[in-house]
Amino acid sequence: MRQSGDLLPQHLAIMVGLPQSGKSTKAKTLRNGYFYSILCPDEFRQALHGHEFFGPAEGFVWASVELAAQALINNGHSVLIDACNQNRERREPWVRMARKNNLPLVAYPIYTSRDECAERAIANGKVYLEPVIQRMYEASESPTDAEDIVVVKGWGWDGSW
Repeated sequence: MRQSGDLLPQHLAIMVGLPQSGKSTKAKTLRNGYFYSILCPDEFRQALHGHEFFGPAEGFVWASVELAAQALINNGHSVLIDACNQNRERREPWVRMARKNNLPLVAYPIYTSRDECAERAIANGKVYLEPVIQRMYEASESPTDAEDIVVVKGWGWDGSW
């Protein structure tokens, strides 16, 4: 990992992983090392309606995250999207944004097992996430070079490279 004083050229980055996989924890570590502006849809949801999820507001949540990302990019920031981005369809808006702004798109996969994510959800009092984790696991696709994404070696469920 680069030292915190080393700057990378401006780029867009995304976390990739299941709910409760440790994406936000790793994003905070990356922010400290790479000076990212982090955008987390969960924080937008809390600010907008005070809940972790409210279906009718999701379009507005994602439009707000995309708008904030573009504004930060316009001002020279490297941006890290702290969301699941579990399949090609969910990553497509970020691929388009990176292309539009002529920026590299970097993915940071978190390879926490489905069972570990479900156990964390239960331990955190979020039992309702169990079926969500299962559904997202079944729909997951690893990011690839074919998506014009630079895939950084991911972290295992135990935090190892």
